[in-house]
Amino acid sequence: MFAPDASRPDTGAITAPDAALDVQCAAGQQSCAGRCANTQSDTMNCGGCGVSCAAGQSCVMGACRSDCPAPRMQCSGMCIDVQTDNMNCGACGRACPAPANAAAVCAMGVCAMGACAAGFADCDRDPSNGCEVDTRASSAHCGACGTACAAGQMCVMGACRLDCPLPGTRCGAGATMACVDTQTSVAHCGACDRGCAAPANAAPTCVAGTCGASCNAGFGNCDMNAANGCEVDLRTSVTSCGACNSACRAAPNAVAPRCMAGACVIECQAGFGNCDGNAVNGCEMDLRTSAANCGMCGRMCAAGANATATCAAGACGLSCNAGFGDCDGNAANGCETNLNTSATSCGMCGRACAAGASCNSGTCMAASALNNPFDTAANFPTGWTRVNSGGAIASVLNAGCALRGAQGLMPEADMVFRTTPVVGAAGTRASVYFRAAAARAYLVFGISGTTGFALVGAPNTNALIWQQVTNITTGPNYADLATSAYTFTMGQWYRLEVVFDGTSTVRGNLYAANGTTLLVTLTRALPSVPNGGVGLRAFGGMCLDELEGVAR
Repeated sequence: MFAPDASRPDTGAITAPDAALDVQCAAGQQSCAGRCANTQSDTMNCGGCGVSCAAGQSCVMGACRSDCPAPRMQCSGMCIDVQTDNMNCGACGRACPAPANAAAVCAMGVCAMGACAAGFADCDRDPSNGCEVDTRASSAHCGACGTACAAGQMCVMGACRLDCPLPGTRCGAGATMACVDTQTSVAHCGACDRGCAAPANAAPTCVAGTCGASCNAGFGNCDMNAANGCEVDLRTSVTSCGACNSACRAAPNAVAPRCMAGACVIECQAGFGNCDGNAVNGCEMDLRTSAANCGMCGRMCAAGANATATCAAGACGLSCNAGFGDCDGNAANGCETNLNTSATSCGMCGRACAAGASCNSGTCMAASALNNPFDTAANFPTGWTRVNSGGAIASVLNAGCALRGAQGLMPEADMVFRTTPVVGAAGTRASVYFRAAAARAYLVFGISGTTGFALVGAPNTNALIWQQVTNITTGPNYADLATSAYTFTMGQWYRLEVVFDGTSTVRGNLYAANGTTLLVTLTRALPSVPNGGVGLRAFGGMCLDELEGVAR
């Protein structure tokens, strides 16, 4: 029968009841489950016995890492230091055999014999037979190599003596005479000279005078047949990995499972990764498309300005936001070009507008006379009209309202408008800057007769509004058509823009002070977009400046 715990073969000497044969490891190594391990580099015992690194990780300075630096090697999906690993010494799968009564060690990629187990010694200096002498019972090497007992004496517990104390039995004669416990001695089990045979991959045992065996570390008697010994290598068996009948299971997106050093490991299919370290859900991450794990676990793609990060075929890329392009081919600065406004890349990278033309919503527009900085009274030529309180046009000019240049516009509830040039046809546009205050700014367009429409920036109600304007020439009235919420910052400049996409659709855009960063859009389908003049209105100390656009 097989005893549940292992013991080492001896010559039959009586041993102290607590004299268990501990594996003594070389300096820098620790005994873990019966084998010596370097806890600074062993992936199965990283930082301490039983601390196993995830598949694909290595143990560096006692901590699990995702890379595999030299002199480590990828062995069955694990990063192994083949210079020190007893199961992969010098190469993957090259296990160091355990010498008799000694620990196996791997040093500089070469298998060697470690320290002898307590009570044994390598007296012949031949590592091939391990620590062959039991110094507790050898009359020729009693207590130490070369210490022989006198004629008629025997070695008991490493000391020469004439008698054989109970429960010992004197066996042999002359130099082979020894005091043995026939209840436990594998060389004299139950009686003198009745030795116990060692089955395959097992050490013989003697319990209560009956022979048995204990499996060597890493092997198991899984068929419970004593005749063929410990027939299963638990270090590599996929059906009995680490323990009998503990099978490794197939995992999603992984190749056939493998057993290495008594632990199931998964090897991912090409393009997949076990990024959460959980073997149960397999290689859960698609490294070909995951922007957070692109090409390898943990490699996150950077989005860049005006773009969304993408991963294709394991390589990071960019998907530009609508209206932007990566025209310089530099992913580091994202999609740096505004295709809606760039005269050198209008609508697409490299499409330049002709000299004097501008880019409006990705379309090149010819220059027009609709440009007015309001710097002097001369900026109000013939054709401008002021309604509500009347008075000279120049009275609305204000140096404190200048965004650029000398002056800006402060209508103070009046409207100033002109009927030419005409905006409202498909492809035309108009815009004006305003400085936010607790009031409203109006960009009026399509003025024909006494009616028109207005795009209103309303910081006082935090909204962008479409309005219909009536009775323009004598006392305008304003009716809301559509509203989009937006929270303004008082004292900050913004740009209002109306863009005519077709004969019945107009887009209202609100931009930041730079005039290009789009903050909110409000599109309005009108029964018919009137072609007509432009107008401006504000109140509550609101400032306007830089009227510009493309007219018909």
